Amino acid sequence: MKFAVAALIATTSAIRIRSEGKGCLTKQMTNEGFKELDTNDNGSLSYDEIQVGLEELAKSLDHKITKEEWEWIEKTGEKIDAKTPGKVNRKEFHVFANAVFEHFDLCSLVEEHEPKQRKNCVDHELAA
Repeated sequence: MKFAVAALIATTSAIRIRSEGKGCLTKQMTNEGFKELDTNDNGSLSYDEIQVGLEELAKSLDHKITKEEWEWIEKTGEKIDAKTPGKVNRKEFHVFANAVFEHFDLCSLVEEHEPKQRKNCVDHELAA
């Protein structure tokens, strides 16, 4: 479960990531996180399921998510999940997870598990 939570913290062109699949989290990592978070096995993530994952991640880092951080998370999530609000698919989750990891400077967590992945992190400017 810890790795799945890390995969969560590690998602469409609304965030202007250089190209699909770029970021410090691989699709395999985010797919594992997606599978762990999809508690009702319906093939998409609700905002509640994502929130649980984010809270678990924050807890594992001994962090409480602030109001400002939730605002950024919600704003970013809305940009990514514009086509089917409230039903985040694997592709959207991949973009979102990478945006979260980059914004909160968590790519070093991935490096601890997968040292070769760090070189693929997007910079703050691209994730904004």
